Amino acid sequence: MNILLQGLPGIGKTTIIEKLAELLKNIAGFYTKEIRQNGERVGFLVKDFEGREGILAHIEYKSPYRVGRYCVNIKNFEGIAIPALENGLKERKILLIDEIGKMEIFSDKFKEQVAKSLDSPNQVIATIPQKMNYQIKKIIEGRNYHLIHVTKENRNSLPGIVLNLLKAENKN
Repeated sequence: MNILLQGLPGIGKTTIIEKLAELLKNIAGFYTKEIRQNGERVGFLVKDFEGREGILAHIEYKSPYRVGRYCVNIKNFEGIAIPALENGLKERKILLIDEIGKMEIFSDKFKEQVAKSLDSPNQVIATIPQKMNYQIKKIIEGRNYHLIHVTKENRNSLPGIVLNLLKAENKN
């Protein structure tokens, strides 16, 4: 079963992925974290669940790939995210993907890997933005997934809900 967690920026999607990573065994994938300096967000890290990390985007980085004031480092992102997903697929792990978003989809390799992951027998739990562009929609359309909208009211209970969905799927 593929589960997509959709919500506004800052609603808690990454926190849910981190909590699931603590609760689940046999996982692979990646998550993103803010880089802050003097209380201001200046970029984002990409981290896999094996401890590798790199800069996904930063205000001081130079790149033709931009989202707002952040320039995206495709090489760093692909160096962390792609091997994490490829290895997770091979090892039949649950794949946690945070996120299928505007920064990440600059990578054609990532888009291909996400499509491959969603079509695989592996269970995938991924976050997506509330406002999806056509590229994100193209990646997920026609694929089997359960969509959950993340809100302030349900975000704390969602790790348990997701675990119950996975358990129910594994019984079938």
